[in-house]
Amino acid sequence: MERCSHLVGLDFADPSFATPGTVDLILGADVYGQLLNEEIRRSGPECPVAQFTHLGWIVSGLVSILSNDLVRPQRAHFCSIDDELHNLVHRFWLQEEVGSRSQSDLTEDEKECESHFVSTHEMTADVT
Repeated sequence: MERCSHLVGLDFADPSFATPGTVDLILGADVYGQLLNEEIRRSGPECPVAQFTHLGWIVSGLVSILSNDLVRPQRAHFCSIDDELHNLVHRFWLQEEVGSRSQSDLTEDEKECESHFVSTHEMTADVT
């Protein structure tokens, strides 16, 4: 790891990143950009890049392992299915779904309101 000495002593956003555990928080790309600071530490092409964020240092990029004088690139990918999160997001989209209710589902007041709207409004092609 001598080649990646630029990573030594950094206060990582997740100090126990190498230990398996549960996911505490998932951030979207919109939040990610707001967390970044300008400071970046780079070394050679065989080392990952460290970037300072409001949460601490994050590391990304290729990691190589020396074995028998050969450099072998190592990649790790993690995918986890979270049924609880899936169900929560599914229920959210069902709740937010904009659909047309059938006339039979409407109350008499809602039917009257709908009828008034349809008879007094029209959409033209020049609507932007």
